[in-house]
Amino acid sequence: MRLPVLIACIAACACLTLTGAVASPYFQALPVAAAPGESARLMAKARKGLPLSGDTPALQQLLAADRVDLELPLPNGDTVIYSMEYSPVAEPGFVAQFPQIRTFRGTDVNNPGNRGRFDISPAGFRGMFRHNGRTVFIDPRYRHATSTYLSYYAADALPLEPYPGDTLLQ
Repeated sequence: MRLPVLIACIAACACLTLTGAVASPYFQALPVAAAPGESARLMAKARKGLPLSGDTPALQQLLAADRVDLELPLPNGDTVIYSMEYSPVAEPGFVAQFPQIRTFRGTDVNNPGNRGRFDISPAGFRGMFRHNGRTVFIDPRYRHATSTYLSYYAADALPLEPYPGDTLLQ
């Protein structure tokens, strides 16, 4: 009698996990994009994207390790788990001088063809990765406000400032 109840509980948990609502220990979906200040501080802008709150101190603690799995939010509200490996891209002297900047290469645990690069620093977490044929970015939404992020597809990215030619032609 207990086995069917256990199986039902496991199935219910699996369904909740697969529903696609962003609920990781590090990122939570925001109902609307929160703006901490003037738009000049904007660091990420897209036609469509998923505004997030992010626990940057917890991410910094997690990414102090050389290998880690991290659940990442996709712009459509789904999540994906990437296995990340510390992979410095700067020369050793720079890395030694700025140990708070850490860079990683990552691979989707369920699809090794999906790969990306990630970093964590006092300016927040950043990610650029391929997911099923599309490029995804996760960036801090505002400069000096590392608690808000935006997950968006590269195809939806917008320039932060107008192109110089746009203002010259007006």
